[in-house]
Amino acid sequence: MTLDFSKPDAAAAPEETLVLATATRAAGSDGGALTGFSLQAAVPKYAKLRLDPATGTTLDALGGNSQITQRLHLTNTAHGSKPLALRLRVAWTPGEEGGEPRLEMVEVKDLPTTL
Repeated sequence: MTLDFSKPDAAAAPEETLVLATATRAAGSDGGALTGFSLQAAVPKYAKLRLDPATGTTLDALGGNSQITQRLHLTNTAHGSKPLALRLRVAWTPGEEGGEPRLEMVEVKDLPTTL
């Protein structure tokens, strides 16, 4: 999964950040489709978060359309005094027969203070 950060209108609203999360199949990965993909996010109390719906819940096996994107709209109400932080929870089920659901959590740290 990759995260791309952008500022839609940095001059008018420096506290707002747009994050585009993109999940893709890694080159050389094997197995069938990944199903039940979901992304959840959390921010500190001084920030606001809005998640747009993901473009899907299934990553096709390699060779197919294997990309899911989701936009996260962040507002740091303490912009300039407290850094933005982000926790992500990603869940999916591997496509191979009998695949057990998987869950990974990660904290995105050391984000630029300009976010």
